[in-house]
Amino acid sequence: MFYSVSTLLTRNLQEVFGENDPARRRAAVQELYTEDGVFYDPSKGVYRGRDEIDRIAGEIRVLVFSVFNKRRLR
Repeated sequence: MFYSVSTLLTRNLQEVFGENDPARRRAAVQELYTEDGVFYDPSKGVYRGRDEIDRIAGEIRVLVFSVFNKRRLR
């Protein structure tokens, strides 16, 4: 299926890196990334394949939202 770049970026942000439910996040990773997809994190390195992308997306989400919640509570 063809998606515009804008749609892919939005879905990646919302459905992969913004999704709290692991099953829904995994389904989005399966749909949006190829098996040999690569995610580059400038501070931590390169993650290859759907399994690694799914794992790091969950970790990043937890980290970002925990920092956000701490700042919001101040």
